[in-house]
Amino acid sequence: MKYIALVITVLGFASQSSHAEQATAPILLLPVDATKNVLKDAISLTWQKPSNESTAKVLGYRIIVSENSRFFGYSSSSDSCNNSCQVFIEDKSTFKETINVKLANKPYYWKVQAISPTGNGDWSTINTFQTQKTILIPTITNAWANPAAVLKGNSLTFSANLDVVLPEKYSVKLDYGNGLITMTGSGTNYSVTQTPSFIGKKDFTVGVYDAFNKLKGSAFSNSFTVIKGNEKPIVNFVNSSDNVTTGTIYTAKFSANDVDGNLSAILIDWGDGATDALDATNNETKTFSHTYQTAGTYSIIANAIDNAEAKSDDLSVSLTISDAPKVQPIPTISSINVSPQSVVSGNSLTFSASLSANLPTGYSVKINYGNGLVKMNGSGTSFNLTAPPTSSAAYKIGIYDGNNTLKGSQSTGNFSVTQPAPVNVAPSLSFISGNTSATTNTNYSVQLQAADSDNNLSSIAIDWGDGASDSKAASNYSTLTFSHIYNSAATYNWSATAYDSDYVNSNTVSKNVAVSKPVVVPPVVTKTTGYTKIANNGSTLSDSAKLGANPTDWACTKDNKTGLIWEVKTDDSGLRDKDWYYSWYKPEDDNGGNAGYTDLDIVYGAPNCSTKDNCNTYAFTNAVNKQGLCGAKDWRMPTNEELQGLVYCSDGKYNKLIEESLNSKGYGFVCSSNENGLTTTSPTINATYFPDIKDNYWFWSSSPSANDGGDAWGVNFGYGYSGYGNKYRYGFVRLVR
Repeated sequence: MKYIALVITVLGFASQSSHAEQATAPILLLPVDATKNVLKDAISLTWQKPSNESTAKVLGYRIIVSENSRFFGYSSSSDSCNNSCQVFIEDKSTFKETINVKLANKPYYWKVQAISPTGNGDWSTINTFQTQKTILIPTITNAWANPAAVLKGNSLTFSANLDVVLPEKYSVKLDYGNGLITMTGSGTNYSVTQTPSFIGKKDFTVGVYDAFNKLKGSAFSNSFTVIKGNEKPIVNFVNSSDNVTTGTIYTAKFSANDVDGNLSAILIDWGDGATDALDATNNETKTFSHTYQTAGTYSIIANAIDNAEAKSDDLSVSLTISDAPKVQPIPTISSINVSPQSVVSGNSLTFSASLSANLPTGYSVKINYGNGLVKMNGSGTSFNLTAPPTSSAAYKIGIYDGNNTLKGSQSTGNFSVTQPAPVNVAPSLSFISGNTSATTNTNYSVQLQAADSDNNLSSIAIDWGDGASDSKAASNYSTLTFSHIYNSAATYNWSATAYDSDYVNSNTVSKNVAVSKPVVVPPVVTKTTGYTKIANNGSTLSDSAKLGANPTDWACTKDNKTGLIWEVKTDDSGLRDKDWYYSWYKPEDDNGGNAGYTDLDIVYGAPNCSTKDNCNTYAFTNAVNKQGLCGAKDWRMPTNEELQGLVYCSDGKYNKLIEESLNSKGYGFVCSSNENGLTTTSPTINATYFPDIKDNYWFWSSSPSANDGGDAWGVNFGYGYSGYGNKYRYGFVRLVR
């Protein structure tokens, strides 16, 4: 059985009416009655709306398509069809549906009826159409792009061959990423010309499409390539030499760039008939040199060329060449002298030179006495320079042109520089540390540091201001500690001085120190019963201290009876939050033959902790020790007996009978006020010093069960009993030290 796409379109309009009435019959338009050869796959039904559509308040339309003129097979009571017809209910808009047309080359009958609140309207007249014979859909036998590779900006032609002639209302379409494009042609040959805008290889498909733009059969695939065209390079002027005259070398610098990366060379036309060429790479500066023989204005033309013979635009540089000045005779150096011949370092001496003739314009007399070339002062035939040399050396005097080129030969002489007698430099003394107060009969200390640029530091001496003094040998930048005991309360001024081996003294460092009698502090009374709060920094706190993260906030609790210090949980979602629970894991030998489970091995009650790596008792203990809780790093899991020591029957009742009953089942003691059940006032721990107990109160101990290596002991602080459970279950942890 085949299916045909149906498009039903409602045309026309209706006048307005103030009340609903029965709709008149629609007027059937297309296909015209008795139309033949309707495509089986593209049937379009069109009618005109009833003239009273508005006043009849039409809600939709009923369309019936049947294989017989009397529409046998349609049931009005159920508004349904058997296999010989089809019925549709549609709103007023255009729609698409599928009609079950069994055979081609067969007549079909159709009619339309409007639907409104007052009931069904009048049926339209009955029209008929006849489908044509089955259409033979062509297959694409070949599809190609010509050329298969094209430069960007150029066009190519896509062609396709069919195995049979294309039927009416069918089309051949191309898709290369720009949507469906209809190809032109006739019979079995179709083509279309396109200018792609991208660069690179691209796949395309060609297919046969019906009137509803649906692909019939499969599409033919192929590919083509768009190549970026060669770009011409660009040449740039960098700089050139100045004051160019005939007979002298003129230099100019150029660089070039080629976006294709295939730059070959830079070409220069000097404008006087001469040319130059140098190989070049992208952004490389090339220096060109040329000598002009005739004065005048020249236009230098520069070009860059790439490996594909693409040439840049001309770059023109204008240059004016003047006649070279007449050559003047260069004098020679007749004599040189230095006075005095020897000088103490830091003092100056005078160099002088006499020439055989006056020095021409543009030339200079220069000397090198170890500090590079220096121009000498003077004119005519006499020149001199006064300077303080730093060391003995030979000096050279010569005549130089404007390009700093030596003309002729140099004259050479010698001088000597002697070093002055060394001057002893006093050492320096610095205060490093020391309090401004002290107590009688206790050590008071200061730290001092001395330095001596002569490296002959000897000692540091200190006068304590009470008649006592000290002295210690010292070396450069070493810190010395001086200590003294003041016997009487008063304000003292101590002073210190450093000395070198020649007993040259440094600056004096002095400070006031207020010495008082010590304050007697009463001894600290340590509680031996109950609990004591301990701070993050390990100090002892009062019972009024509050939990917190500051160094002096409460973080641990000490059991004054046993001397054990216990972890107190936080409520900050951090490492030790009271909500986190863990699997039992202990890799050491005393684990009862079963190490337990890491967070990755949990099969029951997945742990909930600060990070994935801290979800077992072993990892959590290591993490707390790394942080140094309450100033210590020796935290551990408590034994079962230690953990039982925290049980506190808050209602004061202890049920011996229940304990004995539970002991037979492997449990420990119990707090209970009920002889028949495990009921008590929870929690069974001192909530004043342990305010962090969770709902089920089960805390792990480090003790494995002797009965089963897969179990470990713990304490339930809801009922105050001790028991053991599987190591893979989850429980809370309270560390101890």
